[in-house]
Amino acid sequence: MEPKEFAVCPHDTARGIEKWALFHTRVNRALDLKSRFTPHISFADFGKSLRAGDFLWAYVNPADFVHLRELFGFVPLARPLDRFDLARIVGRVGAAPVPAGARVARVPGYLAAVVEAQWRERGLVTESIPAQSYAEVIKLVDRGLADFGITYNEHFDVLPAATRECFSVVETVDLGLSHVVAAHPSLDAARCEQLAALLFDPGPTGTQVRAAVDIQGFDAPQESTFRYLRGVLYP
Repeated sequence: MEPKEFAVCPHDTARGIEKWALFHTRVNRALDLKSRFTPHISFADFGKSLRAGDFLWAYVNPADFVHLRELFGFVPLARPLDRFDLARIVGRVGAAPVPAGARVARVPGYLAAVVEAQWRERGLVTESIPAQSYAEVIKLVDRGLADFGITYNEHFDVLPAATRECFSVVETVDLGLSHVVAAHPSLDAARCEQLAALLFDPGPTGTQVRAAVDIQGFDAPQESTFRYLRGVLYP
């Protein structure tokens, strides 16, 4: 059975199910993809549907795109402008760059994996302190249970100023990674081109589609970033 679902990364779904429902409605009104939007709030449920091959097209984080391409041959179509996934390495105020042997709090995931890969290339070996969330990363550093923490720009950068002032960003890892709109290969090349053209469209129809999710514009994904990430995730 061919997939029919439009899916959105749970992190983004949680910030606006109604916005993504409207985005999906406007795309289908323009292109009649005959997809259905199934919101995923739980990462576990999202991962189960991803592995089951339920997605016809999706807005997903870089690691999930790599997995979708490995499993099903998904094609990247567009990435949002100025919404890059950056790793912020933070310490307490006045902290120096991360030294060898430092205790580093991290959430398992692709951003931590990318940071670790970058550090290995520099010969930097650290001690991993596991955390369940980016909020816990901050707490571990604040309480002195970790020397540094690997956090995420969309978490750290929007913390209250009074909280951010208690920490120093000692390094930012930016490889140009971003979320991406991608399609299952059962969506033929002509339909993929139409979808990409709609997302790029500077006219009123494209503007309305993007406005539904507060995205100013899309551009073409950078293949080199996905190749690098695949090498990290599938060594």
